[in-house]
Amino acid sequence: MKYFSMGVVLLWVGTSLVSADLLRIIGSEVPVNGQITSIDRGGVLVSVVGGTESIPWDRISQIEGEQLGERVGWQRWGARGEQLNLIRRRMERGDFTGAERLLRELPAREHAQMDRSDLFVADATLRCLLNRGALAEAVVPLLDVTRGLRSGLSADWEPIVDSETGWCAWLPPLLPDNVARDRLAYDLRGYGTPSDPLMGSLVAQWLAIAEGEQLDDTGLLMCFVRAIYGDRGDRQQARQQLESMLAAADAEKEIWIRFAIGWSLLSESGRGRQRAGVAELAWLPATQGEANPMLTGWALAALSAHMRQDDRPGVAQTLHRMLAARYPTHPAVSNAHSLTQLLMRTHQEEKTTP
Repeated sequence: MKYFSMGVVLLWVGTSLVSADLLRIIGSEVPVNGQITSIDRGGVLVSVVGGTESIPWDRISQIEGEQLGERVGWQRWGARGEQLNLIRRRMERGDFTGAERLLRELPAREHAQMDRSDLFVADATLRCLLNRGALAEAVVPLLDVTRGLRSGLSADWEPIVDSETGWCAWLPPLLPDNVARDRLAYDLRGYGTPSDPLMGSLVAQWLAIAEGEQLDDTGLLMCFVRAIYGDRGDRQQARQQLESMLAAADAEKEIWIRFAIGWSLLSESGRGRQRAGVAELAWLPATQGEANPMLTGWALAALSAHMRQDDRPGVAQTLHRMLAARYPTHPAVSNAHSLTQLLMRTHQEEKTTP
């Protein structure tokens, strides 16, 4: 964060003279003129004509004023403020890789109480991880964003998390069976026991998903999990529950519901149910390609895997090329085998179950 002396710029306050400060704000052509009265971890408080303004670090692109280095809190928080601003700038121009690198350089939060800068960090981390398809790693930031929003903190851009449910349309419970999933389970076991019942329920649900378990819950998240990962009876019951949700579902939830129903039907042995599953999954790239690229990419990958198992390698290859062309950075482009293994496992269960 660059700053420099303005010479001697003064404001009258009663009978005393104080230095004036000028703050340039991202997204505003009009700077804030006043006097910085406090500097803390979350941002700065500025006394202006008619009251005060509280400005978070990530929005401050430049501060101009006298002897900033001697202000209480500047030495402690100024450098962190500069880092947060750089992160925001990179994200706003689409440089998620650069933003994530800067996020990883931030010291870990050492206190339980979140402030607005913590919400910004959690939200930015969530977006960066989702952008590169690191779904297991994105769960804890998702929980942090939900907790921050529910505690009354606000984000300067529109959140991608529903504070009423903790649901994020971009984070389906499609967790790879690898070290990241094991690490998630470890992190969730140490996440704490939030007093907020919703947070407690979310932690329990995601822990069950990470550990390969299923909870007796009729919400969208666990119905999605049972429809895909459950045994034959659970899958059928979950599909019925999901179908009952369709009438009241908004556009984002409809994508989740149709995806889960489609994938679930592909896991069945009957040709008719598999064809119905193909139709449900094909609906996503046909009509909703840009609404949720994450799920649409997984739908194309699942269709490709199914066609390969159905001895139609040419169609499978065409679908995979479509996936790579539309969403070249999608995790399914380089990790399609995880879907194939899941579909093969459920088909094998069907064959061996009497």
